[in-house]
Amino acid sequence: YEKILPKVHTTTVLLDRGDLISALERVDVIVKDYNRMVILDIIKENKFVMRGRAPDFGSAKEEILADISGDDLKIAVNSKFFMEALKVLREPQARLSFNGSSGHLVVRRADGEKFICLIAPINLTEEELNLDSAEADFGDGI
Repeated sequence: YEKILPKVHTTTVLLDRGDLISALERVDVIVKDYNRMVILDIIKENKFVMRGRAPDFGSAKEEILADISGDDLKIAVNSKFFMEALKVLREPQARLSFNGSSGHLVVRRADGEKFICLIAPINLTEEELNLDSAEADFGDGI
C-alpha cells in the first residue's frame, strides 16, 4: 500500500477533528440527497472553507480555523467518504495532506502514526472549482 501513498505533499492542514466533523455535517445536510460533493477551499491565511450546493435546497458554506502550510488549494471530495474517515480517526486533531486539486486527500492522525485514509478527489475543471457556490452547477450527482 505504501507505493500508492504520496511521499511529498503540496498542502498540509492540521485542524480540530471535532470542529471539522461538525462543519462537514452541516454542509452534508444540503448535499447528502444530491451529489454529496463538498468543495474545500484551503487558504494559507489559516482558512479552511467547505462549500456545498443542491438545486432544491440551496447552498452551505462553513469556515474553520486551521494550521495550513504549503499552497492554496481548491479540491472537491465526497462528503460521506470524508466523514467516515474523520469519525474512525478518534483523535482530537486531524492532519490532511494534499497534492493539488487532482491528487488524493490523505487523512492521518496529527502525529502521523497508526492511521491513514486515502480519499480520491472528485475531478472538476478549474472553472467549476472556482465558481461561487451560489452559481455553481455541480453536475448530476455521484
